[in-house]
Amino acid sequence: KLTLDAAAKGIRDVVYFFYPHVPANTILSGSLPNEILDYALPMVRSFCEGREAKTGGKMRCHFVDMVPVFEGHKDWFNEDIHPNSKGSQGMAKHLWQFMKDRCIGQKTGAGCCEE
Repeated sequence: KLTLDAAAKGIRDVVYFFYPHVPANTILSGSLPNEILDYALPMVRSFCEGREAKTGGKMRCHFVDMVPVFEGHKDWFNEDIHPNSKGSQGMAKHLWQFMKDRCIGQKTGAGCCEE
């Protein structure tokens, strides 16, 4: 319902980013913290990718998987499951580049393909 309402109000693009894998055995994570994330990821991706058809072409949902972005960066987490400032900066940098590459949210005159 939310995406249908957003599309009806003129929202053209949504960028949805999914959780990275979190380190095991932290104060909050347990020994297998990513099982539910790995289970949910394809369902969430499918939901997002289906928004264009569901909204009659009015809205696109762009799915961004943070698992590969965080790969090899255990130092991007606090002592639990939450990204620290390095992790937040890594996410922001990746998302901004993703948006720039697809001309999402770019101002006219920014050298984007939608000019």
